Amino acid sequence: MALPPVRGESAVCGEQFLRRPKLDDPARLHEHDLIGTRDRVEPMGDDHGRPMCRRIWASKWWPLKNVEGILALMSRSSWRLRRIGVAADGVAATERGIDMNDIDATAPTGEAIDAYGQDARPEPSSGVAALDRLVGTWAVTGGAEGTVRYEWMPGRFFLFQHVELEQFGQPVSGLEVIGNLHPFGEPVGEDVVSRFYDSDGNTLDYVYELVDDKLTIWAGAKGSPAYFEGHFSDGDRTMVGEWVYPGGGGYASTMTRV
Repeated sequence: MALPPVRGESAVCGEQFLRRPKLDDPARLHEHDLIGTRDRVEPMGDDHGRPMCRRIWASKWWPLKNVEGILALMSRSSWRLRRIGVAADGVAATERGIDMNDIDATAPTGEAIDAYGQDARPEPSSGVAALDRLVGTWAVTGGAEGTVRYEWMPGRFFLFQHVELEQFGQPVSGLEVIGNLHPFGEPVGEDVVSRFYDSDGNTLDYVYELVDDKLTIWAGAKGSPAYFEGHFSDGDRTMVGEWVYPGGGGYASTMTRV
């Protein structure tokens, strides 16, 4: 007589699974074979008895958002899984079988995952590398006054700007992260973009472009009518420019290296 499916909750992606024991003999069902932690059991084990979900969580691949990707990561284990979709009221809505030997070819394979990061190390884009001229501490005067400090994140793919300014009598404090977007599984974005996080919980997005001595920073998307345009001078010790706002607003801004 076949055993009923064992139900658990994935320790990785929070989705529910059903798993039928490979053999009918109950003695072959061990705690380390279960998927999930609802009953305080160990996550599913691989063919060597090692907890698979724990290994996924500890790896760089744990944020995978689709169950096929997770199943592909487990492809070396000889398990047969069935995913069950759960409706808002908690009632099972759909059920379909997923055979570890029949995973769609577009899902990441175990071999591809093992090879991740083994290729030649990528280099930061020329657009990001050009911003090295900003690195250091600057005194800011004009419509906003105070100091800003630029520094590289290790690897030099992202540039940080630490901001301590006062504008219109109000403090402006925050951190900006500048670089190319590179979502998982997608090519590197062409534009050098940034997001600024301030101490009041706001986020602001920008696009950077440095051509020769001219730095342009668009608020929002590239080509926006709200932008900063400044020019390096005096051996990169000074930048003079202004913010331009739609409708004729804006203010002059000068940065002097400290």
